[in-house]
Amino acid sequence: LQAASIAEEIAAKCDDACTIGGEFPPIAQASNYPHLLLENTCVAARESFTVAPDGWLHVCEHDPTPICHWRDWRTLQASPQWCQFATRIQSVCPL
Repeated sequence: LQAASIAEEIAAKCDDACTIGGEFPPIAQASNYPHLLLENTCVAARESFTVAPDGWLHVCEHDPTPICHWRDWRTLQASPQWCQFATRIQSVCPL
């Protein structure tokens, strides 16, 4: 719930909405987060990617295969895994 609270605060300051996916507990009430769309499924199907704490980009937080480091984001187009994801061959969480 702490992550949702932080995301809500940031989205409110930006006056924008965002989607957050993950395994939220049942006590996470959407009414407490008016700027967030809380999903109980992986956000990999939402045309996004994950930046791991070590800086590596992944299709989603469940995918153990790194695509590239954030410093090398310009090389995303060269990654077969990213191309599969971006062209919707792999449109959901790989796990």
